[in-house]
Order: sequence, then structure tokens, then C-alpha cells
Amino acid sequence: MVSAMHGRCIVSNYGSGYQLVCDRLVPELQSGRCSYFSFLKSLLSVLEHAVESTERAQSIVGQIGRVGCGIDAQRLATAQVRLSRVFEAVVAVIQNAAASEDKEEISRNFLKQTCNELIRECFDALYHISNSRRHSRRRLSIFAEHYTDAFSSVSNAILVVVDAITLMRRAHTYVTTGNTVENSAIIDARRRIARCMNAACYAVHAVPSSTIGSFVEALGGGCSAPEIREMTCYLLQEAALLSSLVLNQEEMADRGDTASSHHSPSQYALDLLSRLLTRLIHRLEPSCPNTRFFSEVFHAAMERTSMEYRDMEGTLPSDDAVIHQRNLSSMLLEAVAMTHMVNASCAARAQKEKGHCARSILETSEKVQKAFSTIRESERLCVDQYFYGYILGLPIGDANVCSRIRGLVDDAQLLLESIDVNSLPNPALHGELLNRTRKILLDSGALCISLQCGADPEYRPPHQAVMQQRNLSSMLLEAVSAMYTVQTSFNAISPIAGDIENCKSTVLGIGEKLQEALSVLRGRSLTDVPSLGNVNVLSHITGLVADAQLLLESIDVRLLPNPMLHGELLNRTREILIDAGSLCIRLQCAGNPEYRPPQESDFDPGVGGEGNPSTYLAALSTLMSAFSLHSRRQ
Repeated sequence: MVSAMHGRCIVSNYGSGYQLVCDRLVPELQSGRCSYFSFLKSLLSVLEHAVESTERAQSIVGQIGRVGCGIDAQRLATAQVRLSRVFEAVVAVIQNAAASEDKEEISRNFLKQTCNELIRECFDALYHISNSRRHSRRRLSIFAEHYTDAFSSVSNAILVVVDAITLMRRAHTYVTTGNTVENSAIIDARRRIARCMNAACYAVHAVPSSTIGSFVEALGGGCSAPEIREMTCYLLQEAALLSSLVLNQEEMADRGDTASSHHSPSQYALDLLSRLLTRLIHRLEPSCPNTRFFSEVFHAAMERTSMEYRDMEGTLPSDDAVIHQRNLSSMLLEAVAMTHMVNASCAARAQKEKGHCARSILETSEKVQKAFSTIRESERLCVDQYFYGYILGLPIGDANVCSRIRGLVDDAQLLLESIDVNSLPNPALHGELLNRTRKILLDSGALCISLQCGADPEYRPPHQAVMQQRNLSSMLLEAVSAMYTVQTSFNAISPIAGDIENCKSTVLGIGEKLQEALSVLRGRSLTDVPSLGNVNVLSHITGLVADAQLLLESIDVRLLPNPMLHGELLNRTREILIDAGSLCIRLQCAGNPEYRPPQESDFDPGVGGEGNPSTYLAALSTLMSAFSLHSRRQ
């Protein structure tokens, strides 16, 4: 379930009051670190929280009454009855197991035999909670709401009930089939849905408050523009969360699970979102760039999310090119929305003072939007080709399309590196948005490389080489970000002189080395490098990493603006550099027959330790790394 919440929108408080349990507890059960009896007690705690959340929502609605509140207390009461039944059933089995010597077997049998019945009850409760936000005579309009407390309490109840359902589902699957791994295609689809919903959430924040305020006033509502945005984001995040409840046909057949199939909370969430936001779009001023942008992002996000839901309930695509195209599209959509949100915040100040930061943000946003437009055009061409019956191959697999997207993504990354976060209107929030954008652009670039290599047999590397390049890029990017944080912290010190000035110069030098290594890695032309394991490229990166390590060792942590925090960042950077250097050396050994370690077939299978090829390679990497550092100290 939490895969749907992974990387959730950071401008919304949705889910901040509840710590999801499923992704922590289920692996513990599967690994044996958690007993079945302990699992039931944890499940009971989640169910108790669900009952309390529903009661709290009921209480709030009861206090404020029906006037100005779009929440139906009767449906909440029905949901509470359903959840209380489930809670009492779990209490009974825990008491029974505690009094027996076979408490593990009793607990296991409960999860195996009774769980589906309780899941159905929870689905019914979820259905009533979801539908409590619309009355029989009229559908919910958050723009006519007067109270946000009731709305947010219902959202929190939905979050907890989904956690409880997913806990029971995955535990039941584990005890009945022994399966410990979720369908990877389903996980990827949920992640794409989350990205699309995040993008819509960021885009909502770009809509002018005056526009939202006039719409609220016309409908007689009583909430402010920030409150409307917050409630909208709650609905968007719910749509992502509810994807965790969708099972495809194969999983349904394996489980025999028909729990509340006639109830579709996820489809209800999408329908509700579509109605609410379509009404808002119709009220927007079409000449305003920010509202046009929101309209475009909203339609793209809803179109993709609806498609993902349909496929999840049926048959997910198995063609790698289609999957890569969808992944790339969702990543760029989220990046587009984040950069536009930051750009919108900088726009007013940019009009008064044409600063470098504002220009860089604007140019970054434009580059990412062009990359997204490119992939959307390739998708349109793909549909047209299919319609006319002459598929010549997915356009996204075309090297020219991928090359263009890569160029735009690389340009955007370079622009991001030139931005001083401290000069942004909201450094904490906007810095986090740009950091997430930076990571998305890195993944997008790596995915484009994978697609390019897959489309052209001449440059097609093994899949492992692509993954290793992504790992190396991720390492270097994290190190660059850490060093940039330390570097910008010196801006608060005045004057800078003596040892502190030398320390700042050293930090700057490390950052430059790392950025150069990252540029070398991502700036290689596939026409120049026949293999991602090219030894010359890796040797250059290894040298830059070794230089950065030497500079790092010369820093006196006491001279840093915040020794504790920045010292920890430098320690993390040190670990990354060691891992990156070791990975480069392993790739060099794998790409050059002269230095390739013996194959496993050359070893006696019965001999461990020194005879193990992985041990040999690790030792060789360590020795080469040490030699590289020693030679540079001479």
C-alpha cells in the first residue's frame, strides 16, 4: 500500500497525523521477526485507530450540524458499526489465543480462515466513509464547504481503514500461498498513479487565490483558498492511496477475493475528483497562464490515472517499451508541476527584480515542459499509428525522441545546479521540491538511456549495466546535493577569511569534482560510447571521485557553520564516494577483459572464502581503490 504513498505530495498535510503500519509490519511477519500473535495485536491497534477516527469525524459533524457541512453523519455511523464488528472479532481471537498454549496456531488459522470475512466488513465501512462526503440530494462540493475539520477527519479515517485492509490482505496472502512479494507491475502502476496525483496537487497550488476565492464566494462557501487547496490535495492523495486496494484479474483468481467488488472506492474517488476539478476549471480565467497550466496538468493526470486503474483491474501491459514510456511520462509530469509551482512563486518577485535565480527557475520549468511535450507527442503518434494499423515500433523507442528528451533533461539538471535555494521565496519548501525534481530528472535521463540502448542493437548493453549506471548516478547526485547544502551554508557567515575561507574553498572544490563526475556520466553520447561500461569514462570518474575524497579528508569539521549537521553530511558523502569508487572499479573490471576476474566456473564449488569470485572482486576493488588514493597523494 505504501508504494502508493511513496514520494507523496509534500505541499499537503495528508497522512501526517498517522504513521502507516503495513509496509513495516508485513515484512516483519514474513521474515519471522514478528509472530502471528504479535501481528494480530498490531492489527488490533490499527483497527482501534480506525474506529476512533470514524467516531471523531462523527463527533465533529454532530457539533457543527448539517448547515455548511457536506458530511453525512449517518453514513459515518454505519461505517463505525462495521469497523466495531471487525475490532471485536480480533479482540476475541486474541483473548482466545492468549489463554491457549497454541496461540501461534490459533492466530495463524484466524488470518488464514477468517480474514476475508473481516476484509469485506472493512470494505463496506470504507464505502460508507467515502460516500459520507455527499448527501443523497446533492453531491459534495468542497467549494461550498464551511468546515475543514470534518473533511480532514474523514480523510484520515479512510487512510487508517485502507491500512487495516492492506494489512489483512497481505497477511492472508502470505499464510495461504506463502507469497511474500507483491506484483511488480502493480507496484509500478501505483507509483505512476501517485506521481500523477502529486502533479495535480502541485498544479492546484499554482492557481491564483483570487480565482479560487471568487468561485467559493459564488457558491456561498466559507473556506479560504489555502483550505480549498488542502482539501483538494486530500482527495488527490486518497485517489493514489486507494490504488493499493485494486487487485488485477490474476490476483483475484489466486485469492478468490470478491470482497466488495461491487463497491469501487477508487473509482468513486476518481469520479468525485473529476467533477470537482472540472467545475473549477470551467470557472477559471482561460487567459491566465497558471490556470491554463493547471487545466492541462489536471486533464493529463486524470487521463493517465484512469488508464492505470482500468489496466490494474484487467491486464497490465507487459511490453517493456510501453511500461518505460508510462514511467517516463509520469515522472516528467510530476517534475513539470513541481518546477512550475516554484516558478509561479518566483514570478512576482522576478517582475520587480530580474534575478538570476528566477531566470534559472523559469528556464528549468520550460525545459522540463518541453521534455514532457515531446513524450506526449510520441504517445499521440503511437496511438495514430495503431489506429491506422501500421505500427512500426513505439515512437518512444526511437533514438531521436529519447535523445531530445535526454538533452532537455540534462539542460534542466544543469540549470537546477545553478540555483541558490536560499534566494527562493520559501527556501525549505521550494528547496525540497527542487531536490525531488532533481532526482526525477536523474531517473528520467537514465530511463531514456535504457530506451535508447534498447532501441539500437549496436549500443544495447546488458540490463545490469543500465541499472549500475543508475546506481552510480544516484550516488553522485546525492553527494552533490549534500555538498551543495554545506556550501550554501557559508552564505550566512560574514566576513569569511582565513581558515574558514580555505574550508569554504575546499567544500566548493569537492562539489565541482562531483558535478564534473556527474556530467561525465550523464553527458556521454551513445554514438561515442559503445558500452556503458566504457573503461576510459569510468577511469575518469574514478579519478574525480578520488580527488573529492582527498579534499574531503582535509576539511576541519569544526570550521563548518554547523559542525554537527554538516559533519554528518560530509560523513554521508564520504561513504557515498567510497561506494561510487568501488562501483566504478567493478564496472571497469567487468568491461575490460584484461582485468576481468576469473569466472565462477574456474573455481572449485566446494571451496569458499578466497575461492569465491565475489570475494575476489571485492578484494580487488578495495586494493585498486587504495592504490588510486595512494598514487594521488604522491
